[in-house]
Amino acid sequence: MRAREPLSPPGCAPARPTSGEEKASVRADRRYRPRVGERSKIALALCALTVAIYAEVGAHAFVDFDDTKHIALNPDVAPGWSPERMVRVFTHPHFGDFIPLTYVSLQVDRSLFGPGPGGTLWVNVALHAASAVLLFLALARMTGAIGRSAFVAAVFAAHPLHVESVAWAFERKDALSGACWMLSLLAYSHYAERPEPRRLIPVAASFAAGLLAKPIVVTLPFVLLLLDYWPLARLRGDAARALPDARRLARAALEKWPLFAIAAAGIAITLATQRGVALPEFAQVRTGVRVAQALDAIPFYLAKSLWPTGLAVYYPHSFDAAPVGRAAVIAAALAAITVAALCASARRPYLAVGWLWFLGTLVPVLGLVPLGLHVRADRYAYLPQTGLAILAAWGGADLFAALGGARARRRELGAAGLAVVAGLAIVSWHQVRHWRSTYTLFEHALAVTSDNFVAHWRLGAAYGGEGHLREAVEHLSEAVRIEPRLAQSQFELAATLDEAGDADAAFPHYRRALELDPSHAEAGARWGVALVARGRFEEARPLLERALELDPAQSRAHA
Repeated sequence: MRAREPLSPPGCAPARPTSGEEKASVRADRRYRPRVGERSKIALALCALTVAIYAEVGAHAFVDFDDTKHIALNPDVAPGWSPERMVRVFTHPHFGDFIPLTYVSLQVDRSLFGPGPGGTLWVNVALHAASAVLLFLALARMTGAIGRSAFVAAVFAAHPLHVESVAWAFERKDALSGACWMLSLLAYSHYAERPEPRRLIPVAASFAAGLLAKPIVVTLPFVLLLLDYWPLARLRGDAARALPDARRLARAALEKWPLFAIAAAGIAITLATQRGVALPEFAQVRTGVRVAQALDAIPFYLAKSLWPTGLAVYYPHSFDAAPVGRAAVIAAALAAITVAALCASARRPYLAVGWLWFLGTLVPVLGLVPLGLHVRADRYAYLPQTGLAILAAWGGADLFAALGGARARRRELGAAGLAVVAGLAIVSWHQVRHWRSTYTLFEHALAVTSDNFVAHWRLGAAYGGEGHLREAVEHLSEAVRIEPRLAQSQFELAATLDEAGDADAAFPHYRRALELDPSHAEAGARWGVALVARGRFEEARPLLERALELDPAQSRAHA
């Protein structure tokens, strides 16, 4: 009976290399291990780079786009601690989000730093820096390529697409789940050296913690299988093979059954909590439209990763149109790229791994499951973009090596990498400044996009909240003109017109808000009160009774 063939140890190329070049690569990988001092210097440099980019966030304000309802006005993240609050956080989703670890961390922030956003934002920066360091350590341990691993980590730290995940206080969920993801990668690099069940416990624990921070990390087991293929070389018995050995792949998947079980539980909880979220009717698009929009989003993330300009907190799009023809072309192009990467993976396995990392980790955020008004967002690239950075790092090294002159080319490669990181850092530094306040954030969004009803809506609400009624009416009227099917913007325009003394102009918008959302208690209560003020008691009575039935506290507040 033939003995069971073991999976290859990490850090080594596949067994039985078929060329002198591959044998030399194996010897180099086995000989080189980054020194501790070298790793420490790079880790400190990554931290310094992150702090330099985000140095001004401590002076920023909360933005009136999730920060208010999820942090500033959320009783579950108020300072202090109680068993009842902890039970509630871990058993009840908040606005459709089951992210208890994120809320616990925000509660700790407010207890330590007070109600302002400064401490929370600096913790986001620290988590982002930690993620970059962990990513570097994990890749350096798996590949032995310290320079390329440092480049990937520096791109993660400095890329402008990641500013949203750090400079937005409530995106703590990205920063925290990202740190858990990177910790899982580092823990897995230890496990793969000696695959014992007890060594999988830290991987599973950090993965579960990541899911409790944000479900976006659900694709981690898939990425670990990619890393088994390359650089850990645990799946190929023959270096000439492009595809993994079926038996090795099956064993590698089976050993990860605890991770797949955790992922399945995370998916079930997410679907259950999202099912209870009421989306605007116009955002509840058909499955075919969602698939077409999902395909259309992939080139968007690819383009923004390569040339990160025109970044905005919200990107306008049509909920009605499905770019079917363009989606078909994109699907064909993606399939061709994937096939080409797989075919080239016998000699350059990083091509398939980087590309499939990018595509696979995008799946949960492409809108196949409705995500609200967002179809695409910068923060959705927080984890997927690492796959593209891996492609750039190892592909660039191979390209420079092919040009000859190893020592000179190595210097040129390092200079090119530093130039790329410096350019990204400068753009990110400028992008961070747009997050100073609600006004700067959404004024910038209006400057780089067109027909952005969300930007007009949030600016109108911000101006109205500070008593600037003329500016509020202008922005809210524009939001309603661009997208008349959002009940909340209709209501806020009505309430602002009412407050400005133009009740006659407000009434049609109250009516439209209730047509779009009959359960909008505040709209009914405000409209009813306005009718009472004009002596129209019979019209007001059913509105007030219905509002009182839906939300007694809110209705009494407006009575």
